[in-house]
Amino acid sequence: MLQLKSFCLGSELVDGYEDLSINLDDFEGQNVLILGRGNSAFETAQHIMGSTNVVHMMARNRVKLSWATHYVGDLRAVNNGLLDTYQLKSLDGLFEGIILDSCIFHRQTT
Repeated sequence: MLQLKSFCLGSELVDGYEDLSINLDDFEGQNVLILGRGNSAFETAQHIMGSTNVVHMMARNRVKLSWATHYVGDLRAVNNGLLDTYQLKSLDGLFEGIILDSCIFHRQTT
């Protein structure tokens, strides 16, 4: 989390994994962007995706599935529910690429 806060305008609007609420009511009707694509990110997405409007995930690299690589640190099948919603053309999405500059903002509704 420290790396994100050192370059990202709006980082005060970001919650780290260690501070994330497990109460689904906190995510009701929200649009969520998860930075990262490890097992923790997918566990979080799987937990909240029934309450959110949309879940997007962003990371530099492609997802590696542990059943294909035989490496336990790669994404385990139990956590890949978001991949199913993405492949079935749900509103959830994955972004792969390098972000050199970013800005996170909270849009006020009127």
